[in-house]
Amino acid sequence: MSYEGIIFSGRKLGARPATGYRLRTAAQVAGYNVLIIDISESLTLDIVKEILSLAVSDNTKFVGFSSSWVGTATSSYDWVCDELFDHIKTVHSKLLILTGNHNQPTSSIYKISDYHFSGFSDASFIEFLHYVNDKPSTFKFTDVDGKRVVYGDNKYPLASIDEIENVLFDYDLFESYQSIPIEISRGCIYRCSFCAHPYTGKKGTDYIRSPESIARELKRNYELFGVTRYSITDDTFNDSMFKLDAVDKAIELSGIPSFEFSAYIKPELLRTVPGMGDKLGRLGLRGGHVGIESFNNAARKAIGKSTDVDKVIDSIRDMTSVHTKIQLCASFIFGLPGDTSDDFHKMHEFCSGKDNDIFSNWMYYPLGIHSDPKFAFTAIEKNPIKFGYNTSKKFGSWYNWTNSTSNYVTALTVSQRLMNESMNIMKFGGWTIPDAWSANLDNTEILTQSEKSLRGKYMPALRSNEEYRLNKLLERLQNNK
Repeated sequence: MSYEGIIFSGRKLGARPATGYRLRTAAQVAGYNVLIIDISESLTLDIVKEILSLAVSDNTKFVGFSSSWVGTATSSYDWVCDELFDHIKTVHSKLLILTGNHNQPTSSIYKISDYHFSGFSDASFIEFLHYVNDKPSTFKFTDVDGKRVVYGDNKYPLASIDEIENVLFDYDLFESYQSIPIEISRGCIYRCSFCAHPYTGKKGTDYIRSPESIARELKRNYELFGVTRYSITDDTFNDSMFKLDAVDKAIELSGIPSFEFSAYIKPELLRTVPGMGDKLGRLGLRGGHVGIESFNNAARKAIGKSTDVDKVIDSIRDMTSVHTKIQLCASFIFGLPGDTSDDFHKMHEFCSGKDNDIFSNWMYYPLGIHSDPKFAFTAIEKNPIKFGYNTSKKFGSWYNWTNSTSNYVTALTVSQRLMNESMNIMKFGGWTIPDAWSANLDNTEILTQSEKSLRGKYMPALRSNEEYRLNKLLERLQNNK
């Protein structure tokens, strides 16, 4: 088999992302073969060179890197280096170098890539493949300071949302106890001021796959791997009961024996939509990521979250007290309009204190406002003055903003310190539940023990699984050569 392209899409050890499988499936439907390397930490520079030597042929047009996961500050690997890109440019000089991620480029690879794909790139990627294979194409890019950037979200709409159904193969080597990434829909019904995601403000029934499409994917994966666990990658999973009913119907149509999942959960909807928390529990929610953002109602209102936070917490508790296998991760943003240092510590006191009976895990982030207007995607970034931020000073690629109650450096320093204080007590929750599944931890361990106490068990298991998949990949490439 020859490949038109090779994409390195692996993230740090744990559950695997959807990026590579989505692009590979789209390419295959269009008649192209793309090799996905969903491995990261087990790679070395020599191994990457070997993969290229085995996989690159006269038909190969590009090598791509998912810059959400490769070459970022939190996913930096020794093999992502100048020597690798010098090697590509000399030994494989005909190959184009691609990068791509959700919006702003955060990867070190961006500066040397020939094209950068921004946003959902299912359709734009296919037009690119047509273009480089001298076939009729509508491919186009925008020159951004000399960088060829391809904006996929609005310029390349999908004909049908059912097109995002992914097809996996036995050589993808998922274990029956692991989770598989899946998209049920795209977009979000909200327009939060800090959010850079596309398709915000949609209706609750927009961009949702049919139950039949979802069922085909669930059934196929069960028959291939025995998998019944999923990482649902939707921006907001619970944006309507219509969507939850569609998933319920898909599970029934698929005939799989059980269904468990992790997802982004909009906590305000647990309050405003009767029965939603119970529906999520009965569907099989096990890991939920909830954006609380602040305990300051004025700050929440300023960013588009008008529901009283105490009522939101009560609704979350109503769900988790009945469905006790749900483990949540709550995210908070330090530095929202009106937030003070006291508010930061109030959030932490709740999360780390004995009264926290709903969050197993939590994440604190400083509010970031990009200093480069090209990457101003959120409402706050586009008009910081409207939200009370002075952005006259810079801090690296961010503004060192100030407002009437705080500043970026304080938000950064306090969020980092309080996160460090939390590491010893947090359990698995939210998106770390699929990571725990990937290591085959049992439910008792996941529910009762801290994540840190289990690192000695689950990290070697994750590393062993990735090394196994790498060896099988090299074996497959050598047999194909």
